[in-house]
Amino acid sequence: MEHKRMTWLCLVLAMMVMLPSANIIATPQQEPVEEVVLKVGHIFTATHVAHRSLEAMAEYVDKETNGGLKLELFPGGQLGKGAKLSENVMLGTVDMATAGPGLLSRIEPAFAIWGAEFMFTGEEALFKVIKSSVGQEIYERLRNNHGIRVVGTGYLGARHLTTSKVPVKTPADLKGLKIRIPNIPYRREAFIAMGAAPTPMAFQELYLGLQQGVVDGQENPLQQITSMKFQEVQKYLTLTAHAQNPEMLIINDEKFASLPKSYQEVLLEGGEVYGDTCRRLFKEEDAKLLEQVKNAGVQIIEPDLSAFRKAVEDVPAKFESEWGAGLYERVKEAQK
Repeated sequence: MEHKRMTWLCLVLAMMVMLPSANIIATPQQEPVEEVVLKVGHIFTATHVAHRSLEAMAEYVDKETNGGLKLELFPGGQLGKGAKLSENVMLGTVDMATAGPGLLSRIEPAFAIWGAEFMFTGEEALFKVIKSSVGQEIYERLRNNHGIRVVGTGYLGARHLTTSKVPVKTPADLKGLKIRIPNIPYRREAFIAMGAAPTPMAFQELYLGLQQGVVDGQENPLQQITSMKFQEVQKYLTLTAHAQNPEMLIINDEKFASLPKSYQEVLLEGGEVYGDTCRRLFKEEDAKLLEQVKNAGVQIIEPDLSAFRKAVEDVPAKFESEWGAGLYERVKEAQK
């Protein structure tokens, strides 16, 4: 009898060893959970601050879950370009992505306020509002109405204007110039108000469009300008700082809810790593990037911004019905 009992025990142990275990991970809290890989897309190059910030997040998440939760990064629009990438997250065909407020405004109109022309006085004011009750209310609209959760907010800097034909010192200099913008209603109205002819074009096609003269200029933060080498095909950089450029990290909310609780917590912590890394790299590199553009032979213009601000002061009223009555005023008040 003892011999049979030992034989049975050995068989059980052997079967346990043979069972597949590669996809079962013990977290630091020793909870046995399955290994999960989340695909994360963005439109930038692999040298861009957003990608490097995602790499820092991926490293953090991997470490905190003992390899149980991994982020697989896809730069350069591999998982979708422009608004399509955010829509893919909403549909659940892509797990996660970064997206600017303009493109997200095509899903939730109130997100346009984050990138609206001359809405914020700078980076600190922007993030003060994001962390406020009205800021979180806007984020919750995206989750409750469209199934997209923001897990972190990075920062790419202020948006500036580059041109090839004429230096832009006042809105009058923009008259008739074809300025590439993302296909965003608010930005289109703002640039029309400033006298330009806004022209939507895919970001990945913009270098060629500038080189061939399909468009006369474009507007982006220095990170995008230099990573795409626009300074090679533009003559003038006007430091308009006309809009702040947060870069939200988003996830399909059903996908988030399907994760083990411990993974959800680590992912939210990782979102903070993404955001903090973005802001730190911006502070470290922005002045160097401006010097890089200048060294390429581009003329740097620091205009009086009062005329630009005045030109767009009536634009917010056109979007109040989409944003909700009083939202613009609440965002302005939250900056104080």
